[in-house]
Amino acid sequence: MPIAEYLLLVKQVQTVLLFNPRKGIPRQPCLWLQRRPRANSVGLPSLLYNVDQIFKRPPFVKLVYPHGNVARFYAELSPDVPDYVRESVVLGSCYAVPVLVLEPELLTDLQPAILWERHGQPFSESELSGYLSPSALSVPEFVEIAEETFYALRDFVHGHTAGEEILDIAEQRRELACSYAQKRFGASVTDAQFPVIMACVDPLRFILPWLLKGKREMLETICWDDLVATGLSIVWALIAHPTGQFRERHSRHYRKGHNCGFLVAVRP
Repeated sequence: MPIAEYLLLVKQVQTVLLFNPRKGIPRQPCLWLQRRPRANSVGLPSLLYNVDQIFKRPPFVKLVYPHGNVARFYAELSPDVPDYVRESVVLGSCYAVPVLVLEPELLTDLQPAILWERHGQPFSESELSGYLSPSALSVPEFVEIAEETFYALRDFVHGHTAGEEILDIAEQRRELACSYAQKRFGASVTDAQFPVIMACVDPLRFILPWLLKGKREMLETICWDDLVATGLSIVWALIAHPTGQFRERHSRHYRKGHNCGFLVAVRP
């Protein structure tokens, strides 16, 4: 049963990969991930898992949804979002782990759902390993707000909540993400000199346009199983950049750090 397999994997998975399968796989970061010792720690949606034989070996594992209705719910309400983007983000929510974006250009597809982003020098291997360690980016409030959001959406479909209230919830989620991220990492900095290296992504924003413009009769035919709420957590995205990504940064960057546009808070 999917729920049993899901409950087993949710204790092991540390990140979900995101890349465009039509372009092949970014092999360098995948080989780096393969050197990390923990088995079943790097999850992939099935459509990415089947792209290459490298994913058939540890630490990679094919992820399952807690229930098939979860996948169908988000697919029906976000048909304009690339399937590999949608699945990686929703599964990141289901497993409460960060999404590791292996192609920076995919930020364009994520942009409608980004609540907060950080610019800076690309992560070193040790920094990235730190963020992929258990609970490094765990935020209970990001998970807790998912259930509240789900019940509000269900009330909306049944005519008990107005569209304005759903928009208010979307704004509350943005404020929550920005508040937490700024407390931990400092004020968001937009600097064209540095790329985006981290973001908070809200899967609600993928489905919001279709949800608000959809006819209630159509929306009522979608399965509103309680497990759908597992896909509504706010998700961290870590961006892997090909230039200087998988190398150790000189120690002086840890000592100074003021010119990086990013507060390095985690060491392996």
